[in-house]
Formats: sequence, structure tokens, C-alpha cells
Amino acid sequence: MYKEMTQHDFAHEMSDDKDHWFSYEGAMMLYEYIEWWIDDKGFCFDAVALRCEYDEYSLEEYKNDYPEEVANYLEEEELKEIKDEEEFFNYIQNNNKYCIWIDYSKDIILLMAH
Repeated sequence: MYKEMTQHDFAHEMSDDKDHWFSYEGAMMLYEYIEWWIDDKGFCFDAVALRCEYDEYSLEEYKNDYPEEVANYLEEEELKEIKDEEEFFNYIQNNNKYCIWIDYSKDIILLMAH
């Protein structure tokens, strides 16, 4: 069986289960990422698999789950605390090999699970 999904259908399906932490905006970003790399053969949507393969974080959640990356950033920048959040978002984008997308204005960081 085949069902064509729009970006909004995808985002609704991914954000419908609040136990898996995808916001509607984060799911929209994930859709755009997946659409970028799929080929003309299509994509088999599996919400459970996608929720296992990708994670969404806010900056605060990221800092709590990746304290070593925060420490590395502070050391490299010779800082005691993060003063410029946008600069730290850029640091994450450039230094976390699992980072697939960041939207500073929406406070969303998408990572491949590892």
C-alpha cells in the first residue's frame, strides 16, 4: 500500500506523539532534510524508525545532554559561560558530526541518533 504524504502530513504524524519529542516545526525541518536526500523511488515512511534515527533538541536540552561539547566550546573560546547563543549554534553545526540541521530562530537542533 502506498500513501503520498505532504510535508504537513509528515509533520503532523511525527509530532503527534509527545513522548518522542518532535515539535511540529522540528518535524517540518526533518521532512525537508529527508526530501533533500531521497531519490525518485520515494521514501517509506516509518514514524517509529525515524524517531529512533533522529533527535530534536532545544539549546537547553542540548547543553544538558552534551556537557562535554559545551565545555570544549567554552575552553576554545576562553569563556566562562555561553554569551552568544547564535555563535554556539554555529559551533554545534561545525563540530557535531551528527548535526543535520539547526534553526536558531526556532531554537531547534536536529541530530542523527548515535
